[in-house]
Amino acid sequence: MATLKRTASDDIARTTPHKIRRSAAEAPKTGTRTVAVHVGSGTEKRTFDIYQDTLIRHSEFFKAALNPSSNWMEGQQRSVSLPEDCPQNFEILFHFLNTGSIFASKEDDISGTSSTSCPLDLEWGRLTECWALGQKLLSTTYKDAVVDTIIEKMRTSGRFCSNLHEYPCQNSTPSRAFRKLLVDVVVYRWSQKTWAEIGDGLSSFPDFLLDIARAQSKISKKGFPTTLPWAGDDCTYHEHMDDGTPCYKTLF
Repeated sequence: MATLKRTASDDIARTTPHKIRRSAAEAPKTGTRTVAVHVGSGTEKRTFDIYQDTLIRHSEFFKAALNPSSNWMEGQQRSVSLPEDCPQNFEILFHFLNTGSIFASKEDDISGTSSTSCPLDLEWGRLTECWALGQKLLSTTYKDAVVDTIIEKMRTSGRFCSNLHEYPCQNSTPSRAFRKLLVDVVVYRWSQKTWAEIGDGLSSFPDFLLDIARAQSKISKKGFPTTLPWAGDDCTYHEHMDDGTPCYKTLF
């Protein structure tokens, strides 16, 4: 995916203190039973052994599939198959479930240039695919963590992705919170050049384009704020604010 440069002064630095000493009562409840999650197919197929309680805590999909009182065969055998999903992307989820962090960047992610003459950065696409996986597995915690990773990448790299919206809009239905971030990237970061080069593509996503128009209308009345909307270290773009579940930061 293409990335476009912004100045370092655009964002306010964010620090998230990490608490290392905690009470025994705060320890994650992992249980002792594991579930074999088979991801991909053919020679690319991989199996991930994950604590059942961990899967249930972070995914409504696994919670339903592994419910012993349901008729799902997965619940009886403690084995779930996801043949259509990418093992490499699921591995990122696997590490998140164990650490609370997103390990998505690779050394060879940036190469060549896009149609907008900007460096191609494959991590952007990987992150949006990870969000879509979280959407499929009904994991609010994972989706919120991926969104925070996208925001952190925009801050630390000094760049943003001009077509960040494409994969989510084409392959899933972005939640209100994630849609807000996708809209804000267009409204606050797109230049006239960006609009001229790829703006016509938004016609493929009329609902998304309408959200952009509404956001721009509000700004035209109030004016641009002094800081970007994602400058604060808060839950502005977190889905858990809508569904009432705990923030992922409180679970690790």
